[in-house]
Amino acid sequence: MPVLAPVDSISIGFPSRRTMLMVTFAAFLLIGVPEGVLGTAWPEIRDSVGRSTSDLGLVLVAYTGGYLLASLLSGHLAERLGLGQALVTAASASMAGGLVFALTGLWAGVLIGAFLMACGSGITDSGLNTYLTLHHDARAMNTAHGLFGVGATLGPLAIEASLRGGASWEIVYIGMSMASAVLVLLYLAHRDIADTSAVPIAAETAEGRDARLLVAALLAVFLFYVATEASVGAWTFSLLTESRGVDDTVGRIFVSAFWAGLTLGRFGLGWLGHHLHLRSLLRLSVVGTGIGVAALSFDPFPGADLLALPVTGLAMAGVFPALVLLTPGWLGSGRTARIVGYQLAASSLGAVGAAAFTRQLVEARGESAIAAALATAAAGLMVTFGVLDRLAPRRRADLAAGAAV
Repeated sequence: MPVLAPVDSISIGFPSRRTMLMVTFAAFLLIGVPEGVLGTAWPEIRDSVGRSTSDLGLVLVAYTGGYLLASLLSGHLAERLGLGQALVTAASASMAGGLVFALTGLWAGVLIGAFLMACGSGITDSGLNTYLTLHHDARAMNTAHGLFGVGATLGPLAIEASLRGGASWEIVYIGMSMASAVLVLLYLAHRDIADTSAVPIAAETAEGRDARLLVAALLAVFLFYVATEASVGAWTFSLLTESRGVDDTVGRIFVSAFWAGLTLGRFGLGWLGHHLHLRSLLRLSVVGTGIGVAALSFDPFPGADLLALPVTGLAMAGVFPALVLLTPGWLGSGRTARIVGYQLAASSLGAVGAAAFTRQLVEARGESAIAAALATAAAGLMVTFGVLDRLAPRRRADLAAGAAV
């Protein structure tokens, strides 16, 4: 994959490039939908294939395993096929996976479908994050990640509407597959734009032991950040409804509120973030995440766990986009495509590890143990970010990136 030059996402005057940006936004929204659907649809999916609550962990392992593999290979695939064709392949995999997931009625079909959908998401996410980081400014990055949150927010609501309307959970997954089919057509139409809109620039390098330690710390933060986000999104519904007696509809609404907080926070950064230093924003976000997850996990007063969900989503909003945006300034533009792929792979490892860890706790101690898993992931995020914050150079680029948000 070529190294790409930054281009201002607002000032571009070429309709074709604007169209590609709109397609990118649509793809981020679609990537987010399964994140919000799976946890809230799981009781119905579980019953339809005769599994237990803890088997959600196996689905998450299949999904995040596919995402991990696809993220690691996405750069090689784009180099061999071109970014446009890689995106066509990714959307095709997502389409096929959703249909297998929904229509086979088999446990094996659920696992295979989850894996295929994740492969599509992993290639799309890695390729388009790199594209946004090096072609566009922070406004486009935060908008894209905000649209991911819109998708995740709509997921539980789509399940609720489907079930209340007398339909089944399968309808939602079939709908996601049809949306992926539309993306296939859009990518085919704009394949040449994706491949040729980049302008190569000279590679930059960061040498030595400090750079290696910085990369390791950065990947560890991504691992624990996504472990926390994925765990809250996927397991909280079961914690609330099956351990704490919360009504199913209320549970779905407040899980949606978590994703809504994440979404509104990212859109808000697109308007207000130019007043903030990104390093300061990251510190506040990580501390806020720790406080929010602690309230969710330990429920210090009645309703604290419910109120904590939108607050936690809001606190987490700035972490992922800010870390991706800071990567070129910390490690050089020449390494960005590779490092972004590693970041997303580390994110997948975090989600896989969290799913497996939580599943073991649930099997051993019941749904109440989900709270301990959430607290563990958030503690890991706070510790690893503390290490990263000490290692990362203090650069004026940190402030410049923040000013563009």
